[in-house]
Amino acid sequence: MNLFINQNNQKLTLAAASLNINFFIMILLGNPSYSDLLSGLLFFLGFALRLWVDKRRFERKNDFGSQLFKSYFHAMLILFIERFLMLISLAMILGSVLWFFCT
Repeated sequence: MNLFINQNNQKLTLAAASLNINFFIMILLGNPSYSDLLSGLLFFLGFALRLWVDKRRFERKNDFGSQLFKSYFHAMLILFIERFLMLISLAMILGSVLWFFCT
């Protein structure tokens, strides 16, 4: 299954094309280590967690901008959990940046 054609008009398979892409990534990033990849993954997960919490907050708002909950207990529980998740996401993001630059 030939998917790509390189500069010399040679047909490349998907595996060969992905090797070429990996080669260019290595040139741009300077051969990243597993530590660099894990710090990037940690940064991405922290950012995704922050976006997920913000999306939940946005979807709870009514037309006037106030958040709607089923009960007072439900509001306190959800807000506590969301604050905790935001702290975890902040720790993940800052930890990944420190890990990337300190290793």
